[in-house]
Amino acid sequence: MTDPAPPGREAQPSRTAWRTSAVAAVVLAAVVAGAVWWHGASPGPAEPTTSATTPAAGLGSGEGERDARAAALVAALDAALDGRSRARLLAVAGTTDRARAWAGEIHRNLDLLHARDVALRYVAERRGTLVSRSGQAASFIGDVEVRWTPGRRSGYAPRLTSPVTVPMRFVDDGRRVTITGLAPVGDDALPVWLAGPLNVSAVPGAVCVGVGHGDVPAVRTLVRTAVREVRDVIPPTQPVAVVVPSDAQQAGSMLGSSASDLSQIAAVTSTVDGSSDARAPVQVVLNPAVFDALGPRGAQVVITHEVTHAVTGATEAPMPLWVAEGFADFVALHDGRIPLRVAAQQILSEVERHGPPAKLPSRSDFSASAAALGTTYEAAWLVFRLLADRHGDVAIVSFYQRVLDGAPVAKALRAEFGIGVPALTRAWGDYLDRLAHA
Repeated sequence: MTDPAPPGREAQPSRTAWRTSAVAAVVLAAVVAGAVWWHGASPGPAEPTTSATTPAAGLGSGEGERDARAAALVAALDAALDGRSRARLLAVAGTTDRARAWAGEIHRNLDLLHARDVALRYVAERRGTLVSRSGQAASFIGDVEVRWTPGRRSGYAPRLTSPVTVPMRFVDDGRRVTITGLAPVGDDALPVWLAGPLNVSAVPGAVCVGVGHGDVPAVRTLVRTAVREVRDVIPPTQPVAVVVPSDAQQAGSMLGSSASDLSQIAAVTSTVDGSSDARAPVQVVLNPAVFDALGPRGAQVVITHEVTHAVTGATEAPMPLWVAEGFADFVALHDGRIPLRVAAQQILSEVERHGPPAKLPSRSDFSASAAALGTTYEAAWLVFRLLADRHGDVAIVSFYQRVLDGAPVAKALRAEFGIGVPALTRAWGDYLDRLAHA
């Protein structure tokens, strides 16, 4: 398949689209075109509608009893998971084939991820979700708070996650409550072990996690190459798990988002719980709807870019996005597999028509809804290409590490290159102009 141009880029979503801190470098890979970003940007996505969580609201006076039975069931599941007894978990889950199949699946998933410290807590029934028919059991959606710690061999950092709220489907027959599976995506990031049956495959320095029909064999080589390419430039500081969902809807659920929010997104690197906790485990989540349309070169750029973020800890670092994204593309394009005129065709075309930008890309320029997302990423990458041409890779890595560790960009620029932000901006503009008219 012919690679789209550009081969792959990312965007910073607003907090209304993904539940992440404004300072967390949650990164997305996109294949887009658009207008000149320094001439204006599109507004961010609208505030999403959330479902209210309240004590059980339903038929008659039985809602309190139903809530109590649901809470007791979740407490029993929590105890069974804590003891890691599959037989006990299946017995507690219920007598229906559906409930037992669901319980068996999550037990197997947790084993594959070597998970521990799994904790479940029932919160409440969601308002307006009760369905009841004469002579039949009542079904409803209830929120369950979930925490867990990935194992050391899972590809995830072995740290306890922050609690996330997962909507689950319950059935109440008047005597007992059972869980039949997950409800439609909620507002929080869904733990991967609840997303569907897993297929886990390790490669040197990383683990590929397929969910449902996610095609792990297709990405194993890409991930293996990405880890090697990152190591050629900068030593990784943490492991990486690359998740391959079945479809965009499944990818969105693990991001607390929707498939429509990912319409231009090929991959996302984020904390597994959607938090901005610097200690939270991270994962790269592919979006098959976009990623599968990439050719081999573009797919490799996307994976290497995302792995760079994940293994250097950029997801939680409070750094300017042009630094995070520009460096990730610097690593992903380091071997020159994609010619400059292809990798930077959008920004160079815009400079040729309109002249170079007067400022470095801002956070808003990286919005998932920005009109010229590909142009923005190419522009950020060329900052690092300019600096590397003048000062070499060692200075580039040192500059990135300083900013990653919390140094202000201006201070890091002075320390490594002896220039400030205004001088860099002018030099970058001249560089873009020369490349565009070469």
